[in-house]
Amino acid sequence: MLRAIGVTPVFRSPGEPHIYRDGRFELFPRGPIGFFRTTALNPQSRMQMLRMFMRMMTRQASSYGDMSLAQTLERHNPSPEVVEMVELFSLSALACVDISKASAKEAKRFLLGALPAAFEPLDTCAAGGRRSTMPRRRSSGAGATS
Repeated sequence: MLRAIGVTPVFRSPGEPHIYRDGRFELFPRGPIGFFRTTALNPQSRMQMLRMFMRMMTRQASSYGDMSLAQTLERHNPSPEVVEMVELFSLSALACVDISKASAKEAKRFLLGALPAAFEPLDTCAAGGRRSTMPRRRSSGAGATS
């Protein structure tokens, strides 16, 4: 409609998504890997969440039957921070605000599909080759290459 009257719309990016937690804004985890790198989890909680998701991914889907994410959490005795991150994961990945209604099988399916995609290159070379997506180590030495 704006173009019809000769006005070109300009859209502004809202920027990185944030979550408000404990009186401050933190970056919202982007993708499955982001949930393990977030500063919203202390190192112990991060390991607990990683173990839980790794167990989910390596066990047979039938072992979860019709379990919810809440029932899966009960098996792992999670910290409150892990429960909060699983709730955020459920909301963002499964579009389900209630982890007692979110399917553990669907969470597993999402993780199995999303984790490989997290390592796919964002672009390809003009010659048809693929760029490496592995993070490069930063080196602080002079003349170091990355």
